[in-house]
This record gives sequence, structure tokens and C-alpha cells, in this order.
Amino acid sequence: MLGNAVFPFPMFLNENFPNSSLVTNIKMNFNGEILKEKLIHILRGHHEGLTIQELSKLTGAHRQTVRSYLQWLQGANIVYQRRIGAVSLNYLKKDWERLKK
Repeated sequence: MLGNAVFPFPMFLNENFPNSSLVTNIKMNFNGEILKEKLIHILRGHHEGLTIQELSKLTGAHRQTVRSYLQWLQGANIVYQRRIGAVSLNYLKKDWERLKK
């Protein structure tokens, strides 16, 4: 029926399916979740806070992509961003609350 094809997703999400943009969106969402987890993991080990450029280098993601996901994490109340002059430092929210005491 399907021959030797191996489908990493259910059949309706396979890349050979005519609506491959659906597959692309799902893959991008999956990769986005991985990047969010990476950002949280990295910030967990850096209580002093990190800039977007530093996070970009550590994750291997583009600076604008990192900024976008940090904004999402700020909206979810996971990350706090502190502006110091021209630089913004990013902290995990719970680390920031400990530091400001």
C-alpha cells in the first residue's frame, strides 16, 4: 500500500502530502519549542543575566529569532529583561526576584 515509506509524522503530516506548508509549520513550532527550552536552560546557568547577542551565540540562533522568543517568554512571565543603558540583560524571572532582594 505505502511501500517502504517511513513516516515520521502521521500520514496527513508527511512531507509528500500536498499541503507541505502544514508540515513546515509543525516543524517550525517544534523547533521553536526546542529553542525556548534552550533559552531557559542557558539562563538557568547564568544568574548574572545575558544579552540577546550572548544568547544568540550560545544557541546558534539568529539574534532576531532569539529576541522574538525572549519576548514570548517574557509574556509567559518566565523571563525578565532589565535595560541598562544600551544593553538589555535577560534573566529567569525567579533568579531576578532573588537578585533584587
